[in-house]
Amino acid sequence: MKFTSSRKLILAALGHVITFDKGDTLFVPPSLHQQALEQGLEPMPGDGEDVAEAVAKPDDASRVEAIKVAMKLIAERNNADDFTAGGIPKIRAIESLTDGAKPLDAKEHQTLWAEVAASI
Repeated sequence: MKFTSSRKLILAALGHVITFDKGDTLFVPPSLHQQALEQGLEPMPGDGEDVAEAVAKPDDASRVEAIKVAMKLIAERNNADDFTAGGIPKIRAIESLTDGAKPLDAKEHQTLWAEVAASI
């Protein structure tokens, strides 16, 4: 979906960097839709596209599931190089198994690991 900006703005997350100048209308990947709305960007729906539906369902579930599967594999192979000193799988180990998907921040990293560790 495309978004329009009423001011100069840089939207950066999940490996994407999108630079808006005032009045620009640019494509924003689904994983960044929520952040775009939080920054005040105006959604511009395409043909047959419902703004509420597209924004309400970011494609984040597949990323989270891939991270959990990777964490389970890391736990099963139990290689010390794949874990931090705190016993949490390293980001680079997760990225190598998920083609680049990784937790958004430390809080999500710890939360997902707690869920995976409880299920093992």
